[in-house]
Amino acid sequence: MSTVFIVDDNDTNLMTAKTALDGIYKTYALPSAVKMFALAEKIMPDLILLDIDMPDMDGFKAMEILKSDNRLKSVPVIFLTGISDPAAELHGLEMGAVDYIVKPFSKPILLKRIEIQLEASKPTEESPQAPSTPVDVSVNVNFTKGSYIILEDKRVPTQFYIIIKGEVSLFIESYVPTGKKADMLGPGDFFGVISAMSGHRQIETAKALTDVVLMPVRCEHFNQFIQENIQIANKILFGLSQKMSYFNSLLAGITFKKRSRLSNHILFNVAEYYASQEQYDNALYAFNKFVKNCPDDENIEAARQRINQISIFVEKETQYKKVSENVRIYPKNTLIFCEGESGDEIFFIKSGMVKISKVVEKREILLTVLGKGDIFGEMALIESKSRDASAVAYEELEVMVVSSSNFENLIKTQPLLISRLTTLLAKRIWIINKKISNIQIADPVGRMIDMLFIQLEMQRINMKTETTFVFDIGPAELMNMIGFSPIEGGIAIQKLLKCKFMDLVKDKIAIKDMFEFTKHANYYRSSR
Repeated sequence: MSTVFIVDDNDTNLMTAKTALDGIYKTYALPSAVKMFALAEKIMPDLILLDIDMPDMDGFKAMEILKSDNRLKSVPVIFLTGISDPAAELHGLEMGAVDYIVKPFSKPILLKRIEIQLEASKPTEESPQAPSTPVDVSVNVNFTKGSYIILEDKRVPTQFYIIIKGEVSLFIESYVPTGKKADMLGPGDFFGVISAMSGHRQIETAKALTDVVLMPVRCEHFNQFIQENIQIANKILFGLSQKMSYFNSLLAGITFKKRSRLSNHILFNVAEYYASQEQYDNALYAFNKFVKNCPDDENIEAARQRINQISIFVEKETQYKKVSENVRIYPKNTLIFCEGESGDEIFFIKSGMVKISKVVEKREILLTVLGKGDIFGEMALIESKSRDASAVAYEELEVMVVSSSNFENLIKTQPLLISRLTTLLAKRIWIINKKISNIQIADPVGRMIDMLFIQLEMQRINMKTETTFVFDIGPAELMNMIGFSPIEGGIAIQKLLKCKFMDLVKDKIAIKDMFEFTKHANYYRSSR
């Protein structure tokens, strides 16, 4: 029976974890890291469950000591903590933790993750009497030619599929103009990831073109799947990143009737846009990036002249305040990076919010707003290409920054990061798909109501129980999300706020009658 140390200063948490493991493992409940090290002098643990927020010695310090101890450094450590913070999670994984679980935990999932790590840590020369037992993630399933495997807009799926044998057609049946009829998929390809990992209804339909054999991967087994199939997991991540870029460009193109293409002029156009908005700090940043990255462009002299003209309006020397080597604070409305520039950093949001947008035809379209716990800037690193959107601090923003070299190492060594990125990309693609369908609504007020409805879906607000709701966006942000011009958007906002179920609370849009709002939203959706 394997020995597990549980380290937590909270008696309730300690006993909850111990009760979950008793009878399966030999457990020791320890109220501090100091007690853990004292016991480790006498008893060698096979695995340690370690809390982070503890007095005297926190989990990170304990981890540092563990990894410097030749006797204990190979013991797998799982952080079991109440801290739901991607920066803390990333820091823990970088220190060498094998997993990071946020309390309150699911007993079956906790046991399964412990089992996986104990199996992984066994010596390779195990005796024949004690073979490691692989965990069966799923059993292959068969579909005959012509069968529908998943159906658009039906139930919320709990699994996605990888094709083992045969061919599958993947397409969108309804109102989203993708520019092509269908994707033809074969062995090694995957489908259904977007809806399964985002936790929303299917956005695509899949039909068997031949008899097919599929491997279903359940969402709750995804972390285990990654550890056993790292190459496939990376393929899924790369595929989602490509689809995200495509849908971003498609959304901007449909909104402004022109497809956005990355070119040398993107940086120049972004800089000109911010200059026209008198956001000179951001304009100067973009012009400098343009001069650095495009020295032979035909607009280079114009850019240098613009830099001289607007430099007198810029007081601060840097865009951000450096808190530590990897942590920065960006003031509100500060440009973090702009579309078209090279991407060599990924950002983990510790606090605050950031808006992701594109500039097309001298207008800005807001793609999404991200908050604490989110990651952004990852697509340029995954695909090794330029940024395809800009990031601006929506309010004061504190981020943890990871360089491209460190990111590549994390992707290779930390499967949980792949899981996190896969889930985030799936959610963002689902949102963009909804925004593209929003364009099919003819009534401008209807589009605003539908866009607000999408925000509620994103946040998983229970519209059957909530009676009122205040959004974290105002009229200007809502107009940018849809891509309205100031005149068109201003008229629509006035009409929206005259609706008896809508209101404006401290410059934020609010719903004061959820039942009426939902009824109108469903009406406009059915009108597409």
